[in-house]
Amino acid sequence: MSATLETLFAEALELPDESRLELVERLIPTIKPEASVEAAQLAEVVRRMEEVQSGEAPACSR
Repeated sequence: MSATLETLFAEALELPDESRLELVERLIPTIKPEASVEAAQLAEVVRRMEEVQSGEAPACSR
């Protein structure tokens, strides 16, 4: 990762859980289908995110 991406990632980790989830929700749709991320992986991310939002699963705390 570039220094800028490392900095951005570190700053994102400082956000509250709800803000990090919102960031993920906003980033996922920007990934083009031909990117290296498989559709199944994206579906799993969305499934887990929905579990956290519904309270079925706890959000990770750091």
